[in-house]
Amino acid sequence: MIDDATSRLEKRLDGEAAIRFRDRRLDVTLCLATPQATAPTKPKTATARFVKNSSPREKSRWMDGFLKKPGPPMGKAIHIANATG
Repeated sequence: MIDDATSRLEKRLDGEAAIRFRDRRLDVTLCLATPQATAPTKPKTATARFVKNSSPREKSRWMDGFLKKPGPPMGKAIHIANATG
């Protein structure tokens, strides 16, 4: 049974790699991954989502007159807020 399974990978200044396990040195050969062949990708075409205009955009007017409409009386608003279902 292994009590302590800690190992340490060492990369030496000369480029050699070794694994140290319980004060023992294990030689290792590094296998570099080969580049995978990928299908050629189509160049992305520029799609203009927004047209930059030299003049500033007009301010939104959705709230014009919003607060001028009368709301329900306070008691009715409280009743609606407290309603369940």
